[in-house]
Amino acid sequence: DYTTTNISGTSYFWTVDNGTIISGAGTNSINIMFSDTGQANVGVIVQDNTTSCKSQADISLTVLSAPTAYAGTDESVCFGSSVQLQAFGGTTYNWLPPTGLSNPNISNPVATPLVTTTYIVEVANGSCSSFDTIVVTVHPIPFVDAGPDKFITGDSCIVLEGSGSGSVTWFPIYGLSASNILTPTACPDTTITYYLTIVGDGGCYATDSVTVYVSDGGNELVFPNTFTPNGDGTNDIWYISGLEKYPKHHLTVFN
Repeated sequence: DYTTTNISGTSYFWTVDNGTIISGAGTNSINIMFSDTGQANVGVIVQDNTTSCKSQADISLTVLSAPTAYAGTDESVCFGSSVQLQAFGGTTYNWLPPTGLSNPNISNPVATPLVTTTYIVEVANGSCSSFDTIVVTVHPIPFVDAGPDKFITGDSCIVLEGSGSGSVTWFPIYGLSASNILTPTACPDTTITYYLTIVGDGGCYATDSVTVYVSDGGNELVFPNTFTPNGDGTNDIWYISGLEKYPKHHLTVFN
């Protein structure tokens, strides 16, 4: 927009080189479409309708090419993960909304949205700007539970109690009837920890573990003298080998 003072009882005569007036001709405010980049001049003559007195003003300006904004291709992440965005096309950048962005005023912020979000980037090269959008889809982390730890003798088997929704993988497969179902039969001949991984939407995955404790099947009881129940997956359970042979036992622990 190009505007001069609105004075009652006057007429306005605009001149434009390197462009065309698309609206407002004869008024105090006009819109111009420039035909090319480079130097341009805009002039206006204001004439009093009674006295025919005139006043003239001119302005020289540089016409810039409008930038072409590019926000990149749509992205997807797992909940809690991040992705780096990358916009092109100008010298300054402004992203909206700023939620989940490391810096909304750079071309390549890191995005960590909590929900699927459409980001709009304004790309500018001075007074000219353009816009583009990118969608970051957030996929949930799937639920997984490998079930409770199991206790067997060396010549027996037990069914694992995994649960979850998605693609199933057990590892290692040693002693298992299948590795791609939630409830395989486990027949290991030694104590072993199995890991259950569930892969859900967008390739997002979660893993849980279960330990199958195997005793030698004899009547001898083996009492560990220590255990560390800190949740690190090692020696978390105080397991007395052979105790399963005495289903009516009563165990008392003294401090």
